[in-house]
Amino acid sequence: GAGGRMASAIRVGLSRHASEKTVAVFDPALNASPSNWPAPSDRICSSEKELFESARWVVWAIKPQVFAAEFLPRSEIPFPGEAWISIMAGVSLSTLQRLSPKTAVVRTMPNTPLMQAEGMVALAGGAGVSPDLLGRVESFFAPVARTLRVEESAIDGVTAISGSGPAYLFELSEQVENLARLFSLEKKQARQLWAQTLRGAASMLEHSPLEAGALRDQVTSPGGTTQAALEVMRRDGFGDIFSKALVAARDRSRELAAAQG
Repeated sequence: GAGGRMASAIRVGLSRHASEKTVAVFDPALNASPSNWPAPSDRICSSEKELFESARWVVWAIKPQVFAAEFLPRSEIPFPGEAWISIMAGVSLSTLQRLSPKTAVVRTMPNTPLMQAEGMVALAGGAGVSPDLLGRVESFFAPVARTLRVEESAIDGVTAISGSGPAYLFELSEQVENLARLFSLEKKQARQLWAQTLRGAASMLEHSPLEAGALRDQVTSPGGTTQAALEVMRRDGFGDIFSKALVAARDRSRELAAAQG
């Protein structure tokens, strides 16, 4: 892996919840500033060759543009380990396979809540990847995330929903915090109320047999406070805006894929 935000998030999550794993990392920036890596005891490799020779799994966790410019143009890189796991948005399985044709490749889309062992990871296996191998990749993420197997064609949509999704909720959360004083609350009180509300709603969404709309209707009394809020959302097109935002994220993921060729 490399020392970017998601790589660091994965490492933080694993260090908290699967501390027995031995990790090596390569990122040219870390050679100059190894203290930027969140796990000081990890091995900082001086080259990708050194990393590949020492690793059972390689997690590709760099920006897609950097991958296209610095790694993809190279010839086949010898890798004796079990598989590559990519978390790069927009980089297809075929593109990865082109770099190392003999390597098993699994494409994944994680999200940052894995730092709290509450992540979501979707997985799509390349040609010849067995269900057993996919299961071992799921085990790799299991201490910090739930996993879902999907077809590769779904990954761009997954990116829009769960990959980018935490940012949408943090955007809404910022608005809640900004309203704290208006509601005679301290910011940390508003944050506590909102965080537990998100957690509780997520639990209902996960465990209830009802569709999301029915769960919403359970909260909405005619002429009540919830209806007043929903009427504003509908009048101002909140649902349409949110739908367009998700599609924009999906389309950007597709654009990144197209840029890799």
